[in-house]
Amino acid sequence: MSISKLARLGVVMVVVVVGAGVAVAKGAKKRKVAPSFARVTGWSTLRPGMAADDARAALTARGVAVEEHAGNAKPPHWLAFERDGWRGTIYLDDGDRRVSEILFQGPKLDDEAATDAVVAGYRARYGAAATIERVDGADGTFVETHHTWRNAHVVLVVTAHGSQTGGWWVSEVWRTPTAAQP
Repeated sequence: MSISKLARLGVVMVVVVVGAGVAVAKGAKKRKVAPSFARVTGWSTLRPGMAADDARAALTARGVAVEEHAGNAKPPHWLAFERDGWRGTIYLDDGDRRVSEILFQGPKLDDEAATDAVVAGYRARYGAAATIERVDGADGTFVETHHTWRNAHVVLVVTAHGSQTGGWWVSEVWRTPTAAQP
């Protein structure tokens, strides 16, 4: 199923992210904001910074069952959901329970060519990424290619993942831009 069809169905794509953000390697390609991404403020009806209750209501209105979780019985809290093979996690700020990141992870794919096809869908929708960074594992067991779009409202990082043990998949992270992030 195509990314655009999944989006029309209200399907959320989830991402597993390690660390607080994606660093831009020296020499990474930098480009201007794609015109089609310049006015984007978030994923579908979800936006970084929106209240947790509003995020839950937006997903529930689309027929998506949402579970709330509390890490170690205290913040950070997050909302989790699954739909059509995609897993979604909405992380909430500790204090005001506002959306800090929207993470999506897609189902396993057959090979790197399949991840390239998914990423091509993002390029078709948003234009060229502002930065592209490929990270190869030192031991050769994994590869990640981070494609980053950013504007004044939001940062989108789409990562094509591949590993010898985990297979291939694509993840997506939406967050509010800050001075500390690339």
